[in-house]
This record gives sequence, C-alpha cells and structure tokens, in this order.
Amino acid sequence: LIFYTHNNYGPFATRISLHQVFSGVFAPLDLYPGLMGTLAAWLPFRHVIYTPCAIWLGRLRGDQAWTALGEQALWALGLMLAGRAIFSSIRRHLTIQGG
Repeated sequence: LIFYTHNNYGPFATRISLHQVFSGVFAPLDLYPGLMGTLAAWLPFRHVIYTPCAIWLGRLRGDQAWTALGEQALWALGLMLAGRAIFSSIRRHLTIQGG
C-alpha cells in the first residue's frame, strides 16, 4: 500500500492496530466474543503473542501445540510468498522521488 499511497502512516497504523487487537495484547483471545473471537482465530496475529503464551501456560498441549506451531509456519510461508508476489507486481509501478 505504501507504493500506491506514497505515505507509510495509514498502512503502518492499520497494521499496528490489527496486530494489537488480534494478537492477544489487550486480553486473552479466549475472552473475545462471537465474531471477534472467530476473526482472531483465523488471522495470523494470534501466533505472535497468544500461541506462545498458551503453550507456555499449558492451554495448548501435545497435538494442539504442534497444530498451532504448524499453523504458524504455514502463515509465515503464505505471507512470505504473497509478499514476494505482491512486491514483484508493484515494483513495476514504483516511482522514485528525489534528486
């Protein structure tokens, strides 16, 4: 988004807000109600704080812990591949400012 908007404030503020809300910084994700809890479970942000804390505290054990770590690895791989694809397509439209 920064390449299209030529400003990093909006995309950065959006990412930080989503990260803080859906990673478990404010409250454990188990306490989130209905749709918000479902959304938090599907987004990758939960693997930043919630998953390691849940494993450490014993909320995720055995197969559940390995499943969560596998999901984290899949999210990392998927986001890496998506980022590379998006960057390679946006790079063609890059405008360099300056002199």
